[in-house]
Amino acid sequence: LSGATALYTIVRFAYSPLLHPFYWEEPSWMDEEFYQIEAIAPAGTTIVTARAMLRTVLVERLGFRWKLVDREKSILNLLRGNGDLKLVPSAEAETDTEFHQVAVFKRKSGSLADLAGFLSMLTGAQVFDKTGITERYKFDEDWSHEITGPWGTDPNIAFAVVKKLGLKLEAGKQMQKTLVIERANKEPTPN
Repeated sequence: LSGATALYTIVRFAYSPLLHPFYWEEPSWMDEEFYQIEAIAPAGTTIVTARAMLRTVLVERLGFRWKLVDREKSILNLLRGNGDLKLVPSAEAETDTEFHQVAVFKRKSGSLADLAGFLSMLTGAQVFDKTGITERYKFDEDWSHEITGPWGTDPNIAFAVVKKLGLKLEAGKQMQKTLVIERANKEPTPN
């Protein structure tokens, strides 16, 4: 991390490996704070080790006290629609599994679980693949010109995406692990 970074981004980077999807509850001031971290990691430091080191820094310098608790969260389930699937089967190997642009989902060979992950970003809510379909499909979906929501999220577009493909989204509730920040100081302790 370089430059002044939002505390939310720092916390997400440090703690997201501990729970997926990443839910957290924090003191309200944390959404408005930015910090600059200056550190040099030893040679051979992995991303896993760097994240653990950052968690230690947050505890030592900002007095973080946290716990993981179960909370009921609103989710969306991806289900098969009432009509025929409008998906193109694919037997190709997928080489690109990264999301490169908001509201764009292009795959040579993607699963409906991959689509659910994309829809999670598009809706801002966790989407779970409950279709039971294991086949792979070609996807070439681009709704970037229709995005109106904050952070590129727009649930209405997600519902339109799945309907066009012969699928549907259904609201539900599910217990999810949540990172609860019980205490944190605004001012870091000095070096």
